[in-house]
Amino acid sequence: MKHMTCLVVAVLGLGLGCLDADVLYEVEVSGSVHSDDDGPVELWFLHDEWGEGTLETRYMVIDALWLEEASTFSQVLQVPQGPGSGLSVYGWQDTNRDDEHCRPGTDPEVSGMVEADEYPAHAVTVSLTLETPCEGPEGL
Repeated sequence: MKHMTCLVVAVLGLGLGCLDADVLYEVEVSGSVHSDDDGPVELWFLHDEWGEGTLETRYMVIDALWLEEASTFSQVLQVPQGPGSGLSVYGWQDTNRDDEHCRPGTDPEVSGMVEADEYPAHAVTVSLTLETPCEGPEGL
């Protein structure tokens, strides 16, 4: 029995060691965030589409970044190169500073999203305006 367990572990180890590693594509996203409101801004860097067939989904988060206020930013991303396409930046402003976007019973907080048209270049620039109240990426 002990030999069988060792054989199973060895076969599994060899099989898992042969799985393809994620291929990453380095992209520097820089730009500016504009808002008429005050407060910190959370940015999400997103694949527009990810997966294939029935597993395909919209807006897979690649990375996130907090800014103290609407301002300029620069972020280097390691973007997975799999069954995904497009690159967008979504942002929302935490005007009441509760770390939650549009919690029920609170004032509306602005959001916005922009597609990085230059992607898949290694350096892209975007300009994001936060003006739509209480929307996630799916609603913009």
